Amino acid sequence: MENKRFITVLGLILLLIIALPIINYVGGKKGREMVAKFDEAYGADKYTFIELARDKCSYCIKQAPIIEDLANNYGLEYLYIDTNAINNTQLNHILEKIKVDYDDFGTPTMAVIGKNEVQESIIGYKNENYLA
Repeated sequence: MENKRFITVLGLILLLIIALPIINYVGGKKGREMVAKFDEAYGADKYTFIELARDKCSYCIKQAPIIEDLANNYGLEYLYIDTNAINNTQLNHILEKIKVDYDDFGTPTMAVIGKNEVQESIIGYKNENYLA
């Protein structure tokens, strides 16, 4: 009886060891896609207005339509990056490119990127008058 229990527990542990990397890879697909879109926008010949935000963040929800309107008014692309879908390594990659220190980061964070540079980064909710 003890041997069966030991073998069952050992089998479950091995299954977890095999399954967790697969789950992590599949679950991280959205984050990798977002980072790829960010990198593409960063290196593009035109500018993109990006917003790093969370779907449950009240200020992010309030900020999104303002950013979309400004992006349209200035002829910029708009890229929303869901910080819940990216891991810390991916977030740090983006923050480094937009020149925002991890300790200062909060949502929403906005930036104008393109031509392999960041034009401006803004942390926190800002009204349309501030951003215009």
